[in-house]
Amino acid sequence: MNVAIIDDEEDARYILRNALENIYGQPILNFHEAASVNEGIKILSREKLDIVFLDIQLQDGTGFDLLQNLGPISAKIIFVTAFDEFALRAFDFYAFAYLVKPFKQSVLKEVMDRLINGMEKQNPEHISMISDTLTVNQLEKIIIPEIDGFQVVQTENVLFLKSDNNYTEFFLENGNTICSSRTLKDYEKLLTPSGFFRIHRSYLINISKVQGYSSVDGGFVKMSSKLEIPIGRRKIAQFRKLFLG
Repeated sequence: MNVAIIDDEEDARYILRNALENIYGQPILNFHEAASVNEGIKILSREKLDIVFLDIQLQDGTGFDLLQNLGPISAKIIFVTAFDEFALRAFDFYAFAYLVKPFKQSVLKEVMDRLINGMEKQNPEHISMISDTLTVNQLEKIIIPEIDGFQVVQTENVLFLKSDNNYTEFFLENGNTICSSRTLKDYEKLLTPSGFFRIHRSYLINISKVQGYSSVDGGFVKMSSKLEIPIGRRKIAQFRKLFLG
């Protein structure tokens, strides 16, 4: 398996390479390393890669610059960075995963297992269709872009999100609301691994804030704020399974 590690810090590249070797053993992994956008472009243009571990900040630009210069690639992209605020933009590039440094080896193994299992189930010609998006480290905070700036919010303080056309409204435990310039679909990709669930085409809820469910009037979920949120008919069975198994 051909793996590229693109990070401007030599120590970071060593730590990641060593962790991967500890998990799978050196013989099955063939490593290529780069510290800059230009070096990374050369490797990705020359080699047929299966996985690219990509940092955000590089010597001569960003990981996003690298991907924009290359266009679509068949390799799975796993961002590895100390900055959790870029997760939303990473999903714009169909990232398979977003690892926040420092990460545990067990977390890295979980990502690799999911990735490799997914590859084995796909036909070779379909490998380039990157559909799985995953944030491995549960986000403790989220940066919410607004028209005139951004706000930083602890995810545990978010009750639910509501779609408003191409915008998303955050409803917080303290009663405040924040309007984001990103879509609910973007946040579904980002927050689902952190305990959120899309119960309706217009709502994404924090599972930890659920207080009950009722099948009356088509079904609705009772949140800790005493608000009642409608649940889509096709989501009921999946939602009940989260609580009842």
